[in-house]
Amino acid sequence: MKTYTLTRIHDPFNRTDKDVATYEYRGEPLSVLRERHLPAGVEFVFSVGGRVIPEGQLSEVIPQPGEFVTCLPVLGDGGNGKQIGTLIAMIAISALAIWAAPALVGTLAIQMSSVIGQAAAGWMVGAGMGIMSGMVAGGLMVAGGPDAMESGFTYPEALEKMLKSKFGWRVLPKNISFMKQNADEVIEEIYYLIEARFKAAEFLLTEGKFDFFMVVTYLINVLQHYHWGDDKVYKAWRIIDDGVGRLIEKFPDYTFLFMSDHGTSEIKVKFNIATWLEQKGYLKLKSQSASSKLRSLGITREKVTKVLTRLGLKEFIKRIVPAAIQQKLPDEQGSVQRLGKAELIDWDNSRCVPSGQGPIYLLDKNPEFAGRLISELEALEYNGIKIVDKVYRKAEIYSGPYFDQAPDLIVDQGKYTHFSGSLGFKQPFEAPQAWKGENEPEGLFLAYGCGIKPQHLDTSILNLTPTILKMFDVPVPEEMDGEIIRLFY
Repeated sequence: MKTYTLTRIHDPFNRTDKDVATYEYRGEPLSVLRERHLPAGVEFVFSVGGRVIPEGQLSEVIPQPGEFVTCLPVLGDGGNGKQIGTLIAMIAISALAIWAAPALVGTLAIQMSSVIGQAAAGWMVGAGMGIMSGMVAGGLMVAGGPDAMESGFTYPEALEKMLKSKFGWRVLPKNISFMKQNADEVIEEIYYLIEARFKAAEFLLTEGKFDFFMVVTYLINVLQHYHWGDDKVYKAWRIIDDGVGRLIEKFPDYTFLFMSDHGTSEIKVKFNIATWLEQKGYLKLKSQSASSKLRSLGITREKVTKVLTRLGLKEFIKRIVPAAIQQKLPDEQGSVQRLGKAELIDWDNSRCVPSGQGPIYLLDKNPEFAGRLISELEALEYNGIKIVDKVYRKAEIYSGPYFDQAPDLIVDQGKYTHFSGSLGFKQPFEAPQAWKGENEPEGLFLAYGCGIKPQHLDTSILNLTPTILKMFDVPVPEEMDGEIIRLFY
């Protein structure tokens, strides 16, 4: 017995509708369904109850009564008349690597950062070519650190169960809140999760068909912040190197691109810019707030996080409590970050407000004040270390319809410095504490594959997306920053 339903789904990328054959099939292996009821010469992908079934295993799978089998044709032309013959595997070494890459047809992204997930939402649409799952027409996506939750982080949803059961997948280590105190346990889990990213990539590339595949090992970034320069970081890089080596060996015909979104350098001084502005009289804080009362009662972010982690409630509380309330919790030093800062600021008597790692919003719009602030910041030194490399005005950085919402000044921090935008620190300059390494602009870029021209070049992360679009013969939008990297002969 079988029932057959032909359903039409909309593919917004190509602005067309496509037929999807859905069967309720009982008592026979999928191989019988394939042979008797689907046309020969057309490749299909199958899923049963959300599980993707490779064609080589069809004879081993018999759907249970009432279980739905979904199959989709793999379209050789991607629905746009263009045959793409070369698969592309993208290995990004840190988070935030390509903001627009999921515009490509048949996209899969493994462990993308939440920022990419948000930015890509409008681009992650049905494409029809190189589909891994029979349930979707636009590829797969896996969100990642630092802000993705430990559930609901995949598209489609069924992919999450497979990643967890087959690879022990987590977005972040279970005890990452103990990174400072119980580091060894957390670090071992980081090693495991980095390796899991590569094992999952190898499995999916073997079982599926993709035109573009991206892996982001965000957790190396966490290690480099806390353990810059020591053997713990070196071991993680060896795991990444081994994972990349296996992919290159197993998929020798693929083109590989490697890019970090930034480099890392040692922190020698921590600059609490809000405290400095407060001492200059440019920032005024209220004497009493909910955050200061919480600290006086001994309720801090570290203590609450530890208790919730031990009780297994951290994820639940993170979901239901608004971020603005969470961020009112002060840390052990009494500092408050992000949304929690709003109620601490005396907005009527402040002349400017800083954010983390550089942006400053001017409440006093007098050009003379802006000029004086720039001069004072660029002259800052501490123990022979230049604190600020340069201060940019917004017109030097930003343009477009949302220009008015951009910060008025952007402070480019000096080498060996870390800027904190939190409020409540007592001293403007401190020795590095939890973080030992800070982001720096210079990172890495490597390309490997058939036809790539050996060369040394300086490039920008802005150039990566236009380059990949060009490799797929996809037009580069005029409004997109960056240039095409000339990689091939």
